[in-house]
Amino acid sequence: MLAPFTRGATPREARRIGMEVEVQGVDPETGHRLPFDGPRGIERVLHRLAARGGWEPVCEGDRLVALARAGATITLEPGGQVELSTAPRATLGELAADHRGFVAELDAVAGELGVQWTCLGAHPLDTPAEVAWVPKGRYALLSRHLAATGELGHWMMKLTSGLQVALDYADEAECFDLVRTAQAVTPVVGALAANAPFVAGGPAPVACWRRHVWRETDPARCGLLAGPHEDPAYGFADYARYAAGLPMPFRLRGGVWLDPGGRTFAELLARGEATAADWELHLTSVFTEVRLKHFVEVRGCDHPGVGRVEALAALWVGLLYDETARRAAWRLAGARSAAELEELDRRAIAEGLAARAHGTTVGELARALVRLAAEGLTRLGEDPTRLEPLARLADAGRNPAAEVRAACADRDGRLDVAAWLAYERRAWRRYLEG
Repeated sequence: MLAPFTRGATPREARRIGMEVEVQGVDPETGHRLPFDGPRGIERVLHRLAARGGWEPVCEGDRLVALARAGATITLEPGGQVELSTAPRATLGELAADHRGFVAELDAVAGELGVQWTCLGAHPLDTPAEVAWVPKGRYALLSRHLAATGELGHWMMKLTSGLQVALDYADEAECFDLVRTAQAVTPVVGALAANAPFVAGGPAPVACWRRHVWRETDPARCGLLAGPHEDPAYGFADYARYAAGLPMPFRLRGGVWLDPGGRTFAELLARGEATAADWELHLTSVFTEVRLKHFVEVRGCDHPGVGRVEALAALWVGLLYDETARRAAWRLAGARSAAELEELDRRAIAEGLAARAHGTTVGELARALVRLAAEGLTRLGEDPTRLEPLARLADAGRNPAAEVRAACADRDGRLDVAAWLAYERRAWRRYLEG
């Protein structure tokens, strides 16, 4: 059970950066999400991307559900969100090139099909009932599981979009140093990147709606891990025990998705019914804000807007890969108990940058973290100016949600759909032409 974690140990000189980023396709007139089927559906988008060359199709049954190319994938989230998972890269410049290429390919397909791409942390108009499921067996079983574990699981599955960064670790000790520090600053970085100001056409009830949705999805497998903050010796075996104690939402046998009937991985293992492949698959159903596979995955941020994706990835790299910045970030935001971190996280989700934290505000902490990340990037030989889109927001005490709200709310504070679609088009074009 420890093998996925131990094989992830990577010498510092060989460590890489990975990124996952999700966008949502909409009708450019109404703003409603694209269906899976049909002449302007998400499956057609994948077919067009494949036809442009280089991408290999991945099907489930007779449906096209993913693409693969040179270590990268384009996959579909349950509601048809289109996700790029980059190949592991040595530099932020390579990662940025991957993202820019992805956006350019999506832009070309949008022009061919007459669709539009949007980049918020959650769709601002639709509800789960209005969004079609992607026909994947994994999602059918996960939707059933999450319907019983929290109030907002289907909102998460169908309507949210995030940005995740994958980081290597040298050994077990560094792995959990990364985990602790990333969790400690997640309330702050999550508030700085928050980008979901509207829900079902009205104002969001909390500052960080996407993160609130995740907390109301499946509390046992979501949120912040308490263990690393309670036990300085927390390690791979402790994480494995935690994950093994979670119910398995799905299993895969001979290409068929099966329901484990609510049993935990540990229960199936004791019955002799669990395999190494089951364990690797099960680890993908742990949805904590920082999770462990053969790398550390930092998951607590909304899609910050197309022009800020690379800045947010740079922030995590500068804070976590540079040891001096990592220690300073921990001193600034992390030297607290698990209970105190949990309380801070709840305040940050509710109040955003205005929340009080450690004698100051989350907004002030965000400014300080951006400065630390810039110093870290410089020491790593990376370009600290990559942070500028986030630094401008932090210096102004704003986040992407505040900008979207200012540009796209009507007099009653509700979503002006035409203004929002125009805002997204401008941001998309600025990025491509920048």
